[in-house]
Amino acid sequence: MFPSRPWHGVTLRGNGDQCTVHGGHLAAPVPLNDIVRVLSEQQLMLLSRKSDLINIAGKRMSLDDLNHKLNNIGGVKDGVFVMPEEGDGPVTRLMAFVVAPGCSHDDIMAELRLCIDPAFLPRPLYLIDNLPRNETGKLARGKLLQSAVCLDAIRNGAPIG
Repeated sequence: MFPSRPWHGVTLRGNGDQCTVHGGHLAAPVPLNDIVRVLSEQQLMLLSRKSDLINIAGKRMSLDDLNHKLNNIGGVKDGVFVMPEEGDGPVTRLMAFVVAPGCSHDDIMAELRLCIDPAFLPRPLYLIDNLPRNETGKLARGKLLQSAVCLDAIRNGAPIG
């Protein structure tokens, strides 16, 4: 994260997720859809997008930050946290899909416990061979959730094939 500057004549007010932009061509203050650290009226640091924030047990965290921490664990080749649909259970729990040949579930969970709040630990964490990325590198949420259903069925003794 590097400090940035707004356009000449534009100033920032507020901080965190309550930041507005003033001046320039704007007729009225405009709230940002970003979470920023305002260093001065002319300097800011972009921290994340509001749409990237998740709320679990009254605590907020950025999915991007969680993914960054997951992918920085030694042995992890690729990984992603996924927020399940609301109402999938009595308590909302994050899921994680991880490509980490040679690492165990317990290894990865132990590393995550060192760097994230327990509320954001994935339950469940799926070890898979690869993430279903498309040709541009994006993940299809539906394919990930289908993978979870299949893996859960196999864990619960469903026949394969």
